[in-house]
Amino acid sequence: MPRSFSLRASFRRPKHSVVSLVVDDVDIREDVAGVESFAPWSSVVSFFATDRLIGINPSSGQAARVSVRNLDANSSDTAALVAQLESRGIPRTMVSRGSSHAA
Repeated sequence: MPRSFSLRASFRRPKHSVVSLVVDDVDIREDVAGVESFAPWSSVVSFFATDRLIGINPSSGQAARVSVRNLDANSSDTAALVAQLESRGIPRTMVSRGSSHAA
């Protein structure tokens, strides 16, 4: 008989996994430890940005959270990402204190 197991949240993602977020004219792609997901721009419903965190929220509910302090030196400027989101007319929302899950 098949069995299903679930890991606690703290075990689901290795602490030092490499996460890649690629934003282009077609979509947003996120790669976490070799597993790629994507969201076309038409599915992005909102975003938020603080001095420490940027969140991109597609209609699927599988949000991309980017911790600014974890970006490497080769990353694009976060201000450019915010500008791109705003230029596409994606609404900026406020972030609640509890929304701190980040890559």
